[in-house]
Amino acid sequence: MIDERLEEAVIRTKAKLLILDPIQAYLGGGMDMNRANEARDMTKKLAALAEKYQCAIVLVGHMNKAAGNKAAYRGMGSIDFFTVARSVLLVGRVEGEANIRTVVQIKNNLAAFGHPKAFELSEDGFR
Repeated sequence: MIDERLEEAVIRTKAKLLILDPIQAYLGGGMDMNRANEARDMTKKLAALAEKYQCAIVLVGHMNKAAGNKAAYRGMGSIDFFTVARSVLLVGRVEGEANIRTVVQIKNNLAAFGHPKAFELSEDGFR
């Protein structure tokens, strides 16, 4: 089972950060990520893992093509991925700037919201 493999990896490496990118790869074919009850069950297991080993978990997801909707509703799968998260960051392109991206916090229930940050991706790397 994937959950056991993740726990074994966290124990073996003494990980303090676990990144699942993209979340769909972790879910596999046995779970329907659009079903709230299945998403909630999986996120509860991840939360228990994080608490047990004092390890932060970052889920990376992608937005669907439903333009015009609020960002919270544009994530792939159930809204439960958004609602269970303590903090949600949105990364997007800056219009008119081919290589500039920005990171904006769209949810935070642990502290004050952070300030947006811009970065550049180019042939020379990340800046």
